[in-house]
Amino acid sequence: MIDDPLEYAARIADSLETLGIRYLIGGSLASSLVGEPRSTNDVDFVVDLTSSRVDALVRLLSIDYHVDEATARAAARDHTSFSAVHRSGRIKADFFVLGEDRFSRGMMDRRRRVRVERDVDLFFYSAEDILLQKLRWFDLGGGLSERQWRDVLGIIKVQKETLDLDYLRKGAALLNVTSLLERALGESNDK
Repeated sequence: MIDDPLEYAARIADSLETLGIRYLIGGSLASSLVGEPRSTNDVDFVVDLTSSRVDALVRLLSIDYHVDEATARAAARDHTSFSAVHRSGRIKADFFVLGEDRFSRGMMDRRRRVRVERDVDLFFYSAEDILLQKLRWFDLGGGLSERQWRDVLGIIKVQKETLDLDYLRKGAALLNVTSLLERALGESNDK
């Protein structure tokens, strides 16, 4: 039985790559990679999933996961999300289908291949893009999630010298989170 979310992520990524589906890993795994680490029981994937690939993906995932095919099909069609719960019940994978907009596509193009183990490379959001996504989720949650805000501040703290601030500000404007970005940058300067 595996307990490491990175191992689950690697197995799912292998299936995605086998099917030629572009992906990147987001959520707390991505923010832990470029910010301050924290534990998680889920793995968030952004996938460039077309309706024609849903059957093959569900078939591969269903070996180890409970997946609702109808929900996966609707997610591919509507650019929403679906989940796959490991049969052990220990971990869940959430799949967010990549949007059609230029900004979402650009984030996929900016993804980074990262060596997570001796012979395992996975694609992750860039530091700037996971920071923007965390700000977006914080905003969508009404600004209440202390965990999301800690992730934001952790990324800034660890990546401060290397962040592309021009890109961050442009992205924040597109996502309507400019005030949150400036607040986070300010808070990180105070510490």
